[in-house]
Amino acid sequence: MESPATGELAKLKSCRERLDEECCCCCFGQTNLSSSTGGSFFGLEEGGDVFVLSLQRTFAPRENMVIVLTKLIGTCVVVATFTAGFWVTRPYKYYFIFVTHWGLLLSVLYSMMSSINTVFPPKQPSTASELPSWWIRLTWFLFVTSAHLEITLTILYWWLDYSGGISVLNIMQHGGVLIIIVFQGLVLDRIPVRMVHFFWGFTIIALYIGWTYIHSVLDIGNPYKSDSDPETNDDVLYSILDWNKEPESAAIVVACVLFVLAPVVFSVLWIVSLYSCFCTFDGSSRRYLPLSTDSATTNANVYEK
Repeated sequence: MESPATGELAKLKSCRERLDEECCCCCFGQTNLSSSTGGSFFGLEEGGDVFVLSLQRTFAPRENMVIVLTKLIGTCVVVATFTAGFWVTRPYKYYFIFVTHWGLLLSVLYSMMSSINTVFPPKQPSTASELPSWWIRLTWFLFVTSAHLEITLTILYWWLDYSGGISVLNIMQHGGVLIIIVFQGLVLDRIPVRMVHFFWGFTIIALYIGWTYIHSVLDIGNPYKSDSDPETNDDVLYSILDWNKEPESAAIVVACVLFVLAPVVFSVLWIVSLYSCFCTFDGSSRRYLPLSTDSATTNANVYEK
């Protein structure tokens, strides 16, 4: 027979579990979601300023050697892909005329900084309202921008630019690096993506589109496609962006990329960054410190067990 004390203990335990569940759902389902739709670019406070991000567990997790080795191996693969692409692209001075290589460069920088952070963990700011160091802010910027850019470019390549033929390098440049970067940033590092971050990737895409127009106006040419046949359209960087012969078509493509594809891709990236257990998207899997006081130096985590 169950004793009265045991029964009361069970009631208290059940009540505590319900309160924890309600608190978690209420706090993260509403306030944390709202903080991810706007607010500061680099602020550490989330959940209605109730929680603060743990820099070490968000940007430099090192709970076990599996995480550390996975990040280092991923970084080596990303760097090797960039190096191999640069090696086979000659003349070298034209390497960065293609947007794929812009995305790869950003990916290399983020992946390298992510691995460095894991080996040399960042210091938590002394107060919750204090911004992280410039190094962490740069890491944050590089991840969100490279992920946004890589997803967009991968879709555009296989949808509009792929012309047949396949190789390991081609797959890595247009999909492989993307998988590594997203895995590092959202699974291993768990870096938050906020709606205000959209303009980072959008700006890079807009700048490259401006470059394609300048490239056409100045008649720089494309040394990787040029031939002596005046009938072939071999001077453009991408056949879908021929500003000289088909400006209307190019303008339509640009409008679709800037105002349809780029926002949709970023929205998906933002939603995935909020993913939590049991197919919920409330951000409760982000790695926080308790904020009982203004100090944010404690290296504990409320929700990560």
